[in-house]
Amino acid sequence: EDAREDLARVGSRGFEDLPRDGMLLATWIELALAAIAQGDAPHAELLLARMRPHASEHAFDEFFFSWGALAQYVGLLQRMLGDRTAAIESFEEAIELNARLRHRPERLRSQLELGLTLQVGLQATARARGMQCLRSVREEAQALGLIRIARAAEAALREALST
Repeated sequence: EDAREDLARVGSRGFEDLPRDGMLLATWIELALAAIAQGDAPHAELLLARMRPHASEHAFDEFFFSWGALAQYVGLLQRMLGDRTAAIESFEEAIELNARLRHRPERLRSQLELGLTLQVGLQATARARGMQCLRSVREEAQALGLIRIARAAEAALREALST
């Protein structure tokens, strides 16, 4: 409940009051993840409008931790809001942008999200592409020792095969 109140407070003016500094993109990402976790569509829409023009940019926090391309988080918001086509395009953009920077973990996370998105409510050819995407993520993540990503891909594959 506190997180919901915090998001409502920070978003009460359309996120206008956030400092326009080097942390803005990372702040948007954290707020977007909170809105998604809470199923808060009104704030997700506001954040999407702010983030979409910056989708090709990469976000870093104050410790220079890279969040990867904003396109990945734009895709998460789009998927949450029910725009699967736009989400697929954003995840594909994020894969390309993260690959260009050789940011393998974030490229794999974007690829995982693409695979998950392709699995839901789409044609058989899209679902097959999603399965291949998830298999590829699982294999590369295992090879790189990215256990959480590999497990998430494995769980998504099991889920897809059981339906």
